[in-house]
Amino acid sequence: MNTKQKIDKEKLKLIKDIFLNANEKNFYSLFYTLDDNLVSEDELNKFEELLEKPEFITFLENNRNSSNTRFTNTLLKFIKKFIISTKIDDILSILHVLNDEAYFKSLKTYFTPPVDYELYEIYENEIFKISEQNENLAKIYIELSNNFVLKDLKNDYFGLHPSIFVFFINQFTLALLKLKNFDETLNFFEFLVSKEIATVVRLFVVESNDESKKNEFDEKLFFTIFVYILNYYCGISKKERKFFVELLKFTNKNILTPIKDKIEKKITFIKLVNLLTYIDEASFLDFKTLVETYPINKGAANKMLWNFLFDAEKEKVFKYIRFFNSVGFIRFYNSYIYQSEILLFLLKHIFVCLAEFEIKGFPSTLMPVVMSLFMQEKINRNYIMKRKAFFDWLSTKSKSQLIESYFIKFMFYEYIFIFKKEYIEGHNIKLTRFCDDIHKVFCHIIDEKLDLAEKEESKLILYEALYKLIRTDLWKEIETKYPEHSTQIKNLCGIVESYDLDDLVFKELNFIEKEHFLLYYITIKEVVTKYTNDIEKIIPAFASDFWCRVYFDMAKFFIVNVLLPVLGNFPLYADEKNLAYTDGRNIFLPQFISYFPDNLEDLASNRNVTMFIGLALHEAGHIIAGTFKFDFKLLFLRSEIPDLYKKIYNIFEDYRIELYLIKIKAHPQVSDILYSINIFFDSKINREYDFIYILFTFMTSSAFGYYDILIKQNPLFEELVLKLFEKQRNTGRFRDIKTLAEYGIDRLKNIDIKNVFAMFLLTTEFYNIIKLWDEILIDQFLNREEKTQSYSNDRDGGEGKKILSEEDLKKLYEELNSDPKKFYEENGIPIIGSIFGEGTNVGANSKRKSLFLEEKKDLEADGLPDLNKFYEQLGTFDGPQRTKADDYGANLQKELSMVNVIRNFFGIPKPKQKPKPKRSQNKKVRILSLNKETKSKTIVNQCNIYPISAISNSFLQQHKKYDYISVKIGSMLEDLIENTNYDNYEYSSVDGELEMERLIEILVDKKNRVEPEFLEYHVETIKSLKVIIGLDISGSTAGVKLDIEKHFALIFAYALKKLTSQIDVYAFNSVTATNVYHAEPIEALTSFQSCNGNRDGDFIRFVNYLFEESNSDLKYFFLISDGQPSSTNYEGKYALDDTLLAMRECKASNVKLIYFNIDYKLQEYFNFFKNEASYAEYFSNPNDLIDAIPKLVMSIAKEIV
Repeated sequence: MNTKQKIDKEKLKLIKDIFLNANEKNFYSLFYTLDDNLVSEDELNKFEELLEKPEFITFLENNRNSSNTRFTNTLLKFIKKFIISTKIDDILSILHVLNDEAYFKSLKTYFTPPVDYELYEIYENEIFKISEQNENLAKIYIELSNNFVLKDLKNDYFGLHPSIFVFFINQFTLALLKLKNFDETLNFFEFLVSKEIATVVRLFVVESNDESKKNEFDEKLFFTIFVYILNYYCGISKKERKFFVELLKFTNKNILTPIKDKIEKKITFIKLVNLLTYIDEASFLDFKTLVETYPINKGAANKMLWNFLFDAEKEKVFKYIRFFNSVGFIRFYNSYIYQSEILLFLLKHIFVCLAEFEIKGFPSTLMPVVMSLFMQEKINRNYIMKRKAFFDWLSTKSKSQLIESYFIKFMFYEYIFIFKKEYIEGHNIKLTRFCDDIHKVFCHIIDEKLDLAEKEESKLILYEALYKLIRTDLWKEIETKYPEHSTQIKNLCGIVESYDLDDLVFKELNFIEKEHFLLYYITIKEVVTKYTNDIEKIIPAFASDFWCRVYFDMAKFFIVNVLLPVLGNFPLYADEKNLAYTDGRNIFLPQFISYFPDNLEDLASNRNVTMFIGLALHEAGHIIAGTFKFDFKLLFLRSEIPDLYKKIYNIFEDYRIELYLIKIKAHPQVSDILYSINIFFDSKINREYDFIYILFTFMTSSAFGYYDILIKQNPLFEELVLKLFEKQRNTGRFRDIKTLAEYGIDRLKNIDIKNVFAMFLLTTEFYNIIKLWDEILIDQFLNREEKTQSYSNDRDGGEGKKILSEEDLKKLYEELNSDPKKFYEENGIPIIGSIFGEGTNVGANSKRKSLFLEEKKDLEADGLPDLNKFYEQLGTFDGPQRTKADDYGANLQKELSMVNVIRNFFGIPKPKQKPKPKRSQNKKVRILSLNKETKSKTIVNQCNIYPISAISNSFLQQHKKYDYISVKIGSMLEDLIENTNYDNYEYSSVDGELEMERLIEILVDKKNRVEPEFLEYHVETIKSLKVIIGLDISGSTAGVKLDIEKHFALIFAYALKKLTSQIDVYAFNSVTATNVYHAEPIEALTSFQSCNGNRDGDFIRFVNYLFEESNSDLKYFFLISDGQPSSTNYEGKYALDDTLLAMRECKASNVKLIYFNIDYKLQEYFNFFKNEASYAEYFSNPNDLIDAIPKLVMSIAKEIV
């Protein structure tokens, strides 16, 4: 947008007056920044409204003489704020703080030599965050800054790892927003820089002696642990905080320091964290005794004891600690201290008693008796060893905890009988009393027949007999429950044993009524018969709801009848991932629903069918209530956390469209259906749910009016809501979370349900508050499926590619280096291509039809893929890492060119290589740093260049059909050069045509800011020109796309030869780094073949590097791509950001970047590319690109002549 031309003239004069006699660069930067970021008239209007505010005028006056970098960066923050802001007051709050004298004085901390501009940037960012929430808190932050808080944090942690420093800065800001107090926040800072915290922080960093490498650091684990610790610290009293610091000091000295291995030390601390937050001053002495009595680093038994404590619930921890410190347990423990195998075996049984696990057939009231017996009686060693040997074998035979608990039941009774002396003394004691007949047989076999010294084969026979004895008796419970199905139960028992699924089946059978058992069994039998060796397909069949699944096709008749009056005959599809969503053109519903055990023969009364109808009505509501009338994606992407913004919006929008359906009575029972579904899903909420989700559920259920019904069905939900209200989190202008929730409920109740934008305003308010909550909480909320894990109301539907971790990438690079050929074989890339099959290769990213138009037609029939979601996901992102797979790909490209075959077959002489200009030997390798968010670097010398000289005569023959275009261009150029004048042509900018007036304006003026009359100015001398044509030859361009790219490059290059000899054609593709192929001669481009992925950012930077070595007056870079930056280690949002940044760098070097995009439909990413390129055009039909060539050539020629 050309802001300077479009802005109100009075406003423009006002700005000029402000910057009169000021830093001239800042005046231009103001408009450059606006041009780069404003995309609509509405946003320009917002800026003009801001200019009317005296606070903004004061800000400009105060900063007009600032350094250009500082002024531009601050201005950019403002522009991003007011673009997504719903109220100008949010901006004014920030301005009040920035214009305050206290803020100006605080800057001395950062600009007094040595100047720390990076720290100032962080300081300013935090001021923006806090000011928009609460001006008074921002003033406290300024005061804290004057105490060198940020500098001290940087000194302590930046050198250890920059991410730790940034994390603690964020936590410090969050603490201020929670505590709302200078003294308490300062105390929090002192905790952050304390020796106790610094010591445990270092556990998470593997320090490197290599200065060129960063220390290794597990961010996710570190953030999880320390968010928990810091939240705990913020939530306790001043006295408790002092004790907690002392507790950490004790832990470091007495638990962690004795552990020599750093990894083990870190793991121990991670396990300790919960336990440390349970300890208070009253319980500290017991904890101290435990640490001294059972050192965690000494012996397997001690580790087992501590691990049991780590897993214990808070309410039981102190009971366990007191028990372990008791005289009786210490005596027992010491009596077996030199018999570690027996001690470990007995400890397992003690832990079962302590935890009060349910043991079938053993009264819980006897648990304390067994516990006391352990403390009093030392048991015969031979007796214990026999049972331990069987227990060890049993653990390898079956994973069933039921079978294990059956054995433990025998052991507990035996301890009682031994204490009562009900046995015959001897080398092998023999019990004279048993708990039942099965126990009697068990003891007979293990005490009288089993000899630990005999051969392993003989022991295994006895073990198998004992196992079958226990398991057969266990299954009698099932036979008793379903007496009329004894034959089926025996068969089921055999099937379950084959797959070791006893625990699963026993659990599921608890939910199977007698009348449903036969259907359950028949379904399992059918699945096992069909998929005998496929365990992944067999396991789901044992689920209690598998037999009652209502599939989409079964319910479709009822769904269509309900939707027909609402939407007409609308496309409905079953979703492979069992989700429910709509893209505005189609509705996708789960493949099956099985929430209710209803009769499949009476679908009209089946509640699963009702669930299908409810989900279908919900998705229909998005369509008829206008969700898709306006695309909010651009607004989502402009926010700091797009996924959070989108998630909140989806929840509020779901509420609006359901209310809309009820108001218009979309179905006679729509109200009952939607309320029932919402209550059904919300009643499943438990303690595992994050409290952000609970907050929004509380608001929507209260606004809808079913909260009271919900808490009757799920009383736990009310308890969770009350705990939510006690939380200390940033609430902006609201007193606390309860007040915030009540405000949200009031807004929802009074929302204009017909207004598509209504929820956007409310979303923005809540987003601006919640975005400053803990990152871990936000991640939990984002990872929580809406309503249920099975179904989602996300209109994008589905999930993206898996994001590879650093460890995954390292493994991937090793695999690509060890066996690069395997990568190509697995991705369906042919090892040798046909020289006559140009453009028909199927590449790594394409398993589709080769013909573009057929492909498009097929996709339209199925619903075009929405790639916008792909770019909202972060994706895997790493710098170029050259592997053998990249080198193999380069050799493959050469092989596909079939140099010798073509030359010999067609008699083409070997082309003479042009001598290349020598490059300066002392020129440094350039490393281009990306933005901070990408956390990576692009290294130009990782792009390897390969000359391609093979020429495909068959392709040249096909190319002759475009000769008429070359003749037309030649005639036009002759007229132009002869007359040094030209006619004005009028062009429209419909799909496939170029908006020539705009293009000429850009091409003529280097600064891209010309007035219209400059187009009539003619240069007398001919300027030198260098042109590079870049072709994306990744797998996704296979077929007609690549053929058209090659035809375009040939025609364009031939035409420009009349204007310059400096024309080069390069192609590129990537696996984990980028290969660049130089067509030498230009005709060699005919042999390019599609393959692999495309790291667009790498290639753009490489071309920019080539241009920097040229002294030409004019530099043009024509990039033709299908617009999907995607490779093995380069995808998603970060890949898009990197490509946009590379384009920006290219333009900044005075290279005119012309971007042509060939894709099935106009995608969101094109608008981003268009903003960064000098000119961009989209083509849905590749052939339209050819028609555009004459206009392009003439526009360049007019600039040169």
